[in-house]
Amino acid sequence: MSDSDYATQTTTESPAAALRNIGLSSRDLMAAINRLGSSLEIPNLAPWDPFTTSESNQEGASEEIVQDNFTCFGQLPSELRIKIWSYVCYQPRNVDIFTDNLGVIRVTEDVHFDAYKFYSHFCSHPAVLHICREAREEGLKHYQLEFGTSHHFSIVNISTPPRIYVNFACDRLCLLKPDSFGSDLEDRFLWFVHICRERGARSLAINVAQDQHWPFVDVATSWNALEELILFGSVQNFEYLHNAGIPIDFVAPHGTGAHNKDEYLEDAAVRQLEIARRDFLALFEMHNDGLKFDMSVDNRNTSMKEKGKPLWKAPVVEICHLVVGGQKDSNGWAWGR
Repeated sequence: MSDSDYATQTTTESPAAALRNIGLSSRDLMAAINRLGSSLEIPNLAPWDPFTTSESNQEGASEEIVQDNFTCFGQLPSELRIKIWSYVCYQPRNVDIFTDNLGVIRVTEDVHFDAYKFYSHFCSHPAVLHICREAREEGLKHYQLEFGTSHHFSIVNISTPPRIYVNFACDRLCLLKPDSFGSDLEDRFLWFVHICRERGARSLAINVAQDQHWPFVDVATSWNALEELILFGSVQNFEYLHNAGIPIDFVAPHGTGAHNKDEYLEDAAVRQLEIARRDFLALFEMHNDGLKFDMSVDNRNTSMKEKGKPLWKAPVVEICHLVVGGQKDSNGWAWGR
């Protein structure tokens, strides 16, 4: 896209305003520009000579108003704009994923198939895809539509298109309702693991409020790219998040000393999260021991170079509280446990 095409392009809001909606202030933007650099040739400016600067200019400089808004984004060279859009695509997002019922296939009154499951989510699509054509074109180089489904029944085939945008290099997959994936033997669970393994997902967050994390222990050991595992607890329904565009986030817990009910719940929640964390770490250690045993058995067919190469590295396991729409979620799920 040429600079003139960019200037005449019709959008609902200016790119500068759209950047602010993403969370990038003018200060962040300029910092990003400095970090990204540019392949453009920028002429060197002559050194500043304080003796040639008029007194009036000095007075004007002292009264200069610092702008909070970056209003010249459209005037930047297209190469630099594209680098900025690319930078925006690597801002981490919390992408929630769960499975939902599509319906029941009924052949007769007495013969029917179980409800067909498909993958869904509450979170909004990446903002960069809705700013302008230039931003969307760059964004689609980094975000992929994932988690489509396909199932073959004896009388009909059913499929759902992928509808969840993910950049696996930086986005965190958040399982708000892990029970919706069923057991580790069900297709919806196995397909989720397959996609994470094939795409190299790096970050995963799991709701452990109802001890629903056990099937996901194997998930966390299924691929080498996983670097971070966040454990949190919540018993919310989450249905109110549908089409609401309410963001979710995570914060670290804090110790209290349990002087009142809220502080007691905080301590109880931390205790339950630490138990789940201990479970994962113990099973990670068992997994590593199993890998070492397998390597010792296969040593005769393994070169010296391959022997020193680790097969799997355990992800960092952290405990956090869920934040929904800027408000920390209740710790009531830990009451009485």
